[in-house]
Amino acid sequence: MDFGLTETIIKNIGWHLRHFPQVETAILFGSRGKGNFREDSDIDLALKGDGITDAMLHDIQQTLSQTTIPYKFDVIIYDKITDPALLAHIQQVGKIFYEKKDCAIQHRRYQLFRYSIPVDSQLILRNRFLKKREGLLVKVCCGQNEGWGEIAPLPEFSHETLDQAQAQAIEWLEKWDQSRSCNVKLDLTADLYPSVAFGLSCALFEMKGRLDDEGNYQTAPLCYGDPDELYEPLDQMQGEKVAKVKVGMYEANRDGLIADMLLEAIPDLQLRLDANRSWTPAKAQMFAKYVKPEHRARIQFIEEPCKTREESRQFAAETGINIAWDESVREPDFCVEKEPHLAAIVIKPTLVGSIERCAELIAQAHALGIKAVISSSIESSFGLTQLARMAQQYTPNVTPGLDTLDLMDYQVVRTWPGSELPVVDFDSEFITEVILD
Repeated sequence: MDFGLTETIIKNIGWHLRHFPQVETAILFGSRGKGNFREDSDIDLALKGDGITDAMLHDIQQTLSQTTIPYKFDVIIYDKITDPALLAHIQQVGKIFYEKKDCAIQHRRYQLFRYSIPVDSQLILRNRFLKKREGLLVKVCCGQNEGWGEIAPLPEFSHETLDQAQAQAIEWLEKWDQSRSCNVKLDLTADLYPSVAFGLSCALFEMKGRLDDEGNYQTAPLCYGDPDELYEPLDQMQGEKVAKVKVGMYEANRDGLIADMLLEAIPDLQLRLDANRSWTPAKAQMFAKYVKPEHRARIQFIEEPCKTREESRQFAAETGINIAWDESVREPDFCVEKEPHLAAIVIKPTLVGSIERCAELIAQAHALGIKAVISSSIESSFGLTQLARMAQQYTPNVTPGLDTLDLMDYQVVRTWPGSELPVVDFDSEFITEVILD
């Protein structure tokens, strides 16, 4: 690769086009901009759509044709050429593209909005009452394409605060915008906070058309112990009848009795239980004692029953109750491995990271015959709908764990199908735009 030659060509082209502000500063070399530098490379010029005329294109064509640069080129424009003679002339020396799918040389824009909505006054996260849910909505645009994402660190679970996430998101977006002019792809690196990486990846995936529109809006309803709460939602469910119960907040024998009662009352019910590493081995055994052996097979899994992975493995081996990794998935030393009684890994993207990282974990689990479950970190309706789309795209045959919307008093901008909660929009008191320098 001859960087000297490349630099000379860029300078020469730039000098010849200095009188044409419609020409973008980014000039791509190689095979359609893939970086393969050769003396027979095409030069791709991107012309902005505003104010471009046939006469201007003709002047640019004439200017370049009079240079000594021995390179053919393609003209990439966003308006139609109406002059037949000019059209034929350009086609003689290159090609004309009316659309540019790679947005590296198109105009980029971004916005941030901050929301704060009240939640159920009884919502407790690790012994802390959560009175409001706060987060960011990020919008990215490239050319005519736009995408959105939600950045919402979960208090008591995320390591980053919302202010830290906001500062990092702004820093990344500024670099993303600047990278356009030098034709550099800016990746979502591992040093980004998980909530930031996930929200930005959603926005970029939407903008590029990589996040499918169809969503899996069938959820595993949260149950607090009354079987009557489950009959109606389970009747409406297609496929497996799955419900989720939080355990570990009260006495283990009480949790066991409730789980057993639900399984007894609804014969085709399967349960997912979430213990959040609450139990000692003795308490975990106390729970199992109150679940009849014939009912245990209908417990799909308990998420992290004990304080350590080894204790959870021992519990599963002794009781025959399947387990799932949740908190473990987010630990640096975690690897997806086939283990006895390991039924699933639970992926909370806000706590795990970008869509790419989540998709990697899902693929690893599926390769080993382990279920992967997309789960909520109490995002707003905006984020939940994106999680539903992600679940349909990457785990289409698994009911996701997204039944947290009813903890909110409002939906945010995008609505969840069938929800009757009121919706707040960008002009409401609950959403404010973040003023960027």
